[in-house]
Amino acid sequence: MTNEIVRLFKKAAVKAVADEGVPGLIGKADGTIYYTDEAGVRHRALIWARIGEGDERQELVIRAPAVQTVLDLPIIIADRGGTPTAIRTDWLRSNIFTGGRSSDVVQHSWTHQRLGTDALYIVGQSFLPLMARPTSPADMTVTVEQGFYRYHGTEKVFEQTVSASLSSYIPAGVSIFHHVVICLDRDANALFIQDGSDSSSVDAILTTITGLNAKFLPLAAIRFYEGQTGVYSTDIFEDVRLWGGESDFRGIMTDVDQAIMIDANGNVMVGL
Repeated sequence: MTNEIVRLFKKAAVKAVADEGVPGLIGKADGTIYYTDEAGVRHRALIWARIGEGDERQELVIRAPAVQTVLDLPIIIADRGGTPTAIRTDWLRSNIFTGGRSSDVVQHSWTHQRLGTDALYIVGQSFLPLMARPTSPADMTVTVEQGFYRYHGTEKVFEQTVSASLSSYIPAGVSIFHHVVICLDRDANALFIQDGSDSSSVDAILTTITGLNAKFLPLAAIRFYEGQTGVYSTDIFEDVRLWGGESDFRGIMTDVDQAIMIDANGNVMVGL
C-alpha cells in the first residue's frame, strides 16, 4: 500500500509541474522583444511576452533565463519569487512553431565573445574555404574544400577536390616524421604537393614554403610516419594559408599616365 501511495504522489507531483504556469508568446505585438527602461537601457535578461487571447491579451515584462529569445516562440510563464519568469518552452506548441527543430538551447552567444566566460578563439583549420581535411573514410588522400580566389586579375573557383594518394611520402624508419605542403596551383587551378623534409618543425615548414614558386598558394602541412595507413586530422598538423596576405609585386607596371611626387614640405604634385 505504501508503494502505491508513493506512486500516486509522484504522479500528482509530475502533473503539478507539467500544469504549472500559463502559456505565452515571446515579444510584443509590434515585434519588440527586449525591455528598455526609462533611462534608455536595454535589458538582455528582461523581455516582453504576451499572454491570453483576444480582449484578454496582455503584454508584460518577464525574466527569460531558460529559453531562447525568439519572437513568437511559445513558452510557459510562471511566478518565481514574485517575478513572472519563462520557465521553459511550451514543448507541443514550440515543436509546431520550429517545424520539429530543437528550441531548448538557451541564447548564449555572449559567453563566446572575447571577454565572455567561454571565449571562442577560431583556429585557421576551422575555416572551410580551401581547407585541407581527411577524406571520409580516411585513406592516404586528403580532401580540399571549395574556395573562391583572385589571381592575376581573374576570379576563379577551386572545386572540392580529393588529392592523389600520398602514400609515397611515408618515410622508412622509426621516429622519422616527414612533411609535405599541399598547395593550390593558381595557374592550373589544381592541387600541387610540395615535398618537404624529415621534420615537422615550424622552421622546416617555413623553409618549404619559402622555396615555393609564386603561383603556388600553400594550404596545409601534412605529416607522415612509418606504418601510416591513413591521413587523419592530427596529421594535417599546420594550417599554412597566408592569412596575412601577400604584399610583394612581381609584375611589370605599364601604361603610367601620371607621376606623383612629394616635395620636401610634404606637398603632393601630380604631373604627366
